[in-house]
Amino acid sequence: MKKLLLSLFFATVLFSCTKNDDAVPAPVITGIETSGSLSESSLQIPVDQPLVFTVKSDNSEGLSYSWLVDGEEKGTASSFSFTASERGSYRVEVVLTNAAGTQTKQEAGVVQVVAALPVFSGLTCNGETLSDGGSLAVTLTPGGGDTLRFTALCTGVVENGYSWTVSDTAVTGNTTDTLTLVPTTAGSVVVSVTAANEDLFTAAVSVTVEMKGAFADGGVLFYGTTTPALSFYSYAGSFYPSELYSTVNGTSVGVGGVNDVCYYGGKLYLMTPNSASERAQVVICDASTLKNEAIITAQNFNTTMLGDIYNLLVVNENKAYIGYNAAGNMSGIRVLDMENKTLSEAIEGTSGALGVDGPCWSRMLRVGDKAFAGCGSKLQVIDGTTDQVVKTIEIDPDCQVSDIVLGRDGNVYMLLAGKADKSSSAWLWSPVLTTASQVVAIDPETLSVISQTDILVDNNRVDIGSGLSGSRSCASLTSDDIFFATGGYGPFTIYRYDYSTGTTSLFVTSGDVTGVNTVVNGYLGTDRDGRLYIPTTDYFSSKIAVFDIATGKQLEDVYTVTGDGNVTSTDRFGE
Repeated sequence: MKKLLLSLFFATVLFSCTKNDDAVPAPVITGIETSGSLSESSLQIPVDQPLVFTVKSDNSEGLSYSWLVDGEEKGTASSFSFTASERGSYRVEVVLTNAAGTQTKQEAGVVQVVAALPVFSGLTCNGETLSDGGSLAVTLTPGGGDTLRFTALCTGVVENGYSWTVSDTAVTGNTTDTLTLVPTTAGSVVVSVTAANEDLFTAAVSVTVEMKGAFADGGVLFYGTTTPALSFYSYAGSFYPSELYSTVNGTSVGVGGVNDVCYYGGKLYLMTPNSASERAQVVICDASTLKNEAIITAQNFNTTMLGDIYNLLVVNENKAYIGYNAAGNMSGIRVLDMENKTLSEAIEGTSGALGVDGPCWSRMLRVGDKAFAGCGSKLQVIDGTTDQVVKTIEIDPDCQVSDIVLGRDGNVYMLLAGKADKSSSAWLWSPVLTTASQVVAIDPETLSVISQTDILVDNNRVDIGSGLSGSRSCASLTSDDIFFATGGYGPFTIYRYDYSTGTTSLFVTSGDVTGVNTVVNGYLGTDRDGRLYIPTTDYFSSKIAVFDIATGKQLEDVYTVTGDGNVTSTDRFGE
């Protein structure tokens, strides 16, 4: 009996052990995650770079781990960070052991260890170091010739292991660390360089290059109406002389000078004669580079029929208004259709004898969708959509509009010459003015007259806007001033009219200006930096004096351009 009980005891113990072993299942690996690989589809890492393995199991409680690299244990946690200092193939396995000693073994993968990746420290352009994703601003030289030399600063690159792209276009035939780029147009490009190691794994950097034309930030334009001269002072501080247009385009801008200029929509429009066909033409340029984009010459846009073509106002990208003076001193304003290259008859209400009931030499203004034009003794407001006169503002039938300007306050200012005897053509050249000149302020929104003020200092009547080219006025961009010239073809006097106070004062006379001529034959101009430009001429060249408006002092700069000078600022057009 005792022997039987002992046998039953051992049988129970044996059964219990067997039952307990069955309660601890073998380890089940549900997945192995990796991070740090160079590729999602394969296990590739550079030397000395980690690849982390993490094993996942349904019954992880009580498990122990063993990570094997080519059969040698290297780790004992659920995660394993693998690195290698030499290139080659390495087999990584993981073994899971439960409390009962049951093991599950699985290959984690074969790791390909490749050469160290190329390392960029930057990218230089003409010696300036740029970071990845950075940008570079470049101002192009008129006429081209700029060279941008990029150099990749990189280690770990195989010989001839570079490739370059410019705005996603591959640069063929260049596998060195240097790229030479010669831009021809303004705009933005992305320059990228990729470097490869001996296993052809790559790294890359890129920079954005913003290339601006020399005139992109605006400035002051000088142009001559007797010679094909075009000069520019940029707000960046550079002066470009009279060969500017031919430097950029390789040809002259017309044959007889630039009659007028206008800025619109990022374009510069130049109205010039074209003697080959006895026509005028409108030359359209990119305003930032002055690169010629188109030339508009309408069938009946000719100097034989229209005589002097003196004023250009661009209404939109397809349409411009042309002010002209035809035979018999009959003047008017026509619509130039630049898309279809046609020129209309004169806009109704704008045609008549020069300075009597037709336009004078005054420049037209565009304010919003309206054009303002001086026509004899009245101001005509033209709707830029319908090309119809929608408002006539007449102050005194015996006076004549000398000029119109736009003040920095947004109002239109009309300068009126005094009353003149217009019974004969002699008044065009030697008028007898019997009353004071006036400045009339007009609200461009309501088209109502705000004020009408006499000019009463030193008998400084403004010149008529016909034979003597008007008062050649300009409005300051930095103060409440309008500047105008008197003197005709003799020594000049420049006056300042302050429209905030309604007062006029002497600004400077020709005898007080140094280094210039004594005759002002073109329009005055101002800029956003508070300078006044006075173009003086001997009819062969123009010496342009520069004054500080705030102090009234002449500055050292004197710009010399070919022919008689006119001045206009890019800011005058509100763009």
